[in-house]
Amino acid sequence: MVKKKLYVLLMVAVAFSLAVYGAGIAIAATEQTPQGDVVITGDVLSIAQTGVSVTGETLTGSDISTTGDLGTLTSIDARGTGAGWTVTVASTDFVENTVATHTIDITYSAANGTDFKVSSAPDVTTVYGNTAPTPGSGYLDGGGITLLSAAAGDGMGNYTCAPALYLGIPGETYAGTYTATITETIASL
Repeated sequence: MVKKKLYVLLMVAVAFSLAVYGAGIAIAATEQTPQGDVVITGDVLSIAQTGVSVTGETLTGSDISTTGDLGTLTSIDARGTGAGWTVTVASTDFVENTVATHTIDITYSAANGTDFKVSSAPDVTTVYGNTAPTPGSGYLDGGGITLLSAAAGDGMGNYTCAPALYLGIPGETYAGTYTATITETIASL
């Protein structure tokens, strides 16, 4: 009988030791919090534009005008700096393609019926991003106009607009096909 008691006692002791050892493992376990870093890299400030169009007209002997558009202008600020930016637009005079001395001067003159301008501030669509840039309008001669302006912290994303154009044509203009160079520039503030 002593052997059976000793055997049962040893089994209870081993079971107790395993239970305490197992509990010790659970108590000694540490909690882990996973951590991950995400690196966001800035890219560039850019502008893209579809084709410019200006409607042809028939001379009448009087000052006339025509309209058109700058196509769709897309400005993207992917720098991730919030520095703000502007888009300026300027144009040269229109020059007839076969006779370079035949021009349409785009300097505003009520007396001569000339001017070339973005006729009204265009609607700006936010494709992605925060506060859209502020649009402008005006005459494209000389230094041109600030078409879009994003203050610091605004204009971070992708924006489009389609500025409308107006061209005044003097009555003394020669018939022909005329070309002007329109320059659009995006610059950081």
